[in-house]
Amino acid sequence: MSRVWAIASRELRYYFVSPAAYVALLFYLLISGIVFALGVYTPRPPAEIGAMAGTMSFLAIWCVPMLTMRSFAEERRSGTIEPLLTNPVNDYEVVVGKWLGVAGVWVVMLLVSLEFPLCLIAFADPNPELGPMLVAYLALFLAGLTYAAVGIAVSATTQSQIAAYLGTVAVLLTLWLIGWVEYAAASAKGALTQVAVYMSIYETFRDVSEGALSSKSVVLFVSVVVFALFIATRVITNLRTK
Repeated sequence: MSRVWAIASRELRYYFVSPAAYVALLFYLLISGIVFALGVYTPRPPAEIGAMAGTMSFLAIWCVPMLTMRSFAEERRSGTIEPLLTNPVNDYEVVVGKWLGVAGVWVVMLLVSLEFPLCLIAFADPNPELGPMLVAYLALFLAGLTYAAVGIAVSATTQSQIAAYLGTVAVLLTLWLIGWVEYAAASAKGALTQVAVYMSIYETFRDVSEGALSSKSVVLFVSVVVFALFIATRVITNLRTK
């Protein structure tokens, strides 16, 4: 476990001495802030942050891949992955360490974004309920971990950071939009449609906007994380044996 934390610490140090984390953070906070401000100045301003959690999650689809795109792609391109893989470290430790590094940056982004609910607590009338806010941030936390795992997996498959970014965004948009199959099928109740709805991150945040986070949504996030990290580990194992 110490080797996992060593790799995660190395990744965190890299992010905060390079522009990547700051660009992602600035973009995320800027667009989220605009959405928040527009919501506050509507005739019926939101009483809690759950109403914009879906927007924040959607923005993360574009921001988190900025962090993950270099994870393995750049190391493969520059050749620095060979020394890493020849160290006495397991493949899964490398993958999990890099994932935790991105997760650490995501946590920082969420902490900075707490200015939005704090503004509501300080100035909203009536006072917002804390429960829906906690649910929203738990969902955002799990979504970010999921996005990071998908990004790590995609980055492991290519030497191009651009390809890693675009590939990750494509996968995450698919997971976001797949639930729309139900609407395209005129709310059909077939098995395939129900599976699509179950896998949809968009549907999860529809529930979050109402102050609820179902167990099936948590299972979805955890399942995607485990599957993506497994795929990344298998790809790195294949690179080691070549």
